[in-house]
Amino acid sequence: MFNLYSSNIFVNRPENPIIIKYSLSNWHGMEYDKFKEITKRIEDIQRENIKKSIIVQLSKATRIQLSDVYNWELSNLIEKGIYNKLTSYLRTQLLSSPNNNQIQLIKNKNNITNICIHIRKGDVYNRPKHKSVKYYENIIKNLKNLEFKKHIYIFSEKWKNYNGEDVIDLINLKDNNTEIEVIFEGLYEYFVDIINSDIFVSTIGQGSFSDLVPHYKSKNTVIIYNNELRQNKFNDNMNNMIIKTNKNGDFDIKYLQDNVADNGILYNN
Repeated sequence: MFNLYSSNIFVNRPENPIIIKYSLSNWHGMEYDKFKEITKRIEDIQRENIKKSIIVQLSKATRIQLSDVYNWELSNLIEKGIYNKLTSYLRTQLLSSPNNNQIQLIKNKNNITNICIHIRKGDVYNRPKHKSVKYYENIIKNLKNLEFKKHIYIFSEKWKNYNGEDVIDLINLKDNNTEIEVIFEGLYEYFVDIINSDIFVSTIGQGSFSDLVPHYKSKNTVIIYNNELRQNKFNDNMNNMIIKTNKNGDFDIKYLQDNVADNGILYNN
């Protein structure tokens, strides 16, 4: 989706390969035991077919999430440093790509915290987890308690029979220390701005855009999200860079202030 090309990503298809197919229909990623089952099967087949190449086809939402890799590493199931190696590579590829046609939206002014919120609507606007914006309203009200100026950018999508009115109404939460604006078009064109923002609030429910941000983000970007309602699930707080909410969008603003903001991460001095 970012038009990235690298010889480390794409290779020529081998002739007459052995095809292994998996169709697990799981949006949430993969258990380590299943990953080991797949790799063992590859190794067993390879031993019996030394001169053959093997292709593994994962279909119908079968995937290994990068959060799976993070959690496997955290549990000492794989070598330390793999997650950082993967995400650093992806971020470098994105930022160095000649096809990276990004629109600069965020102005990095001194003493202003830039906050990006993804509210998935579009074709899912009428699904239970996506109907209400109350979750995001509560988050914004909580973020307003941070003791410095903030600019909140809300990214969403309109759809047939959905005009975005409920998202637009969140602008009414602005105050003297909190500017709010809404963007409905071209989400991926703002991706570099978003991954370099001070705080990113992930959507709940479905939303691959929100899944990408934690892995491409700047090391200083704080992620606010609900672990239960997301496809990516992290088993810790990533050294205080993940703030987890409850289902209502409530989270410990004092923890954010004391453990992150006071270290100068959330604003430019």
